[in-house]
Amino acid sequence: MILSASGFCEKGVNVKKSKSRLMIIPVIVGILFLFSLSFILSGCATTGTVVTRTPETSGWVDGKVSKDVDASFSKVVQAATLALEALHLNITKIDIGEDAAQIFGEYVDARTIWIDLWRISERSTHLEIRVSVKGNKEASCRILEKIQSFL
Repeated sequence: MILSASGFCEKGVNVKKSKSRLMIIPVIVGILFLFSLSFILSGCATTGTVVTRTPETSGWVDGKVSKDVDASFSKVVQAATLALEALHLNITKIDIGEDAAQIFGEYVDARTIWIDLWRISERSTHLEIRVSVKGNKEASCRILEKIQSFL
């Protein structure tokens, strides 16, 4: 065994250096894993260029209630018209396309109702409801609940 000036075995020093280098690798891998996991859990990571939506998610954004419904496009359009009729709200215009529809109506106090629907897939539809220009959360949620009762 050869001792250096500092009193350590040169082989021992090399072993300690290589062990410390090897210990850094799992730490870096762990940090990268946690970093990528945070993106996955927050919904920022997508596969390819397709943005996917999870059925049954909803929220209040920009004065409207939006929700992804686990039902076919035609069934949601039908449920929306039935809901407005059941709430005794006047339907003023309906525009139905292949993958999108708009239903316009009039709320009890003459505020305008906008219901926009988009086909996500064969079994999934995105729906947005706005009552009045500024948005009325209570009225929009009431209409959404009624639409869900017809699904």
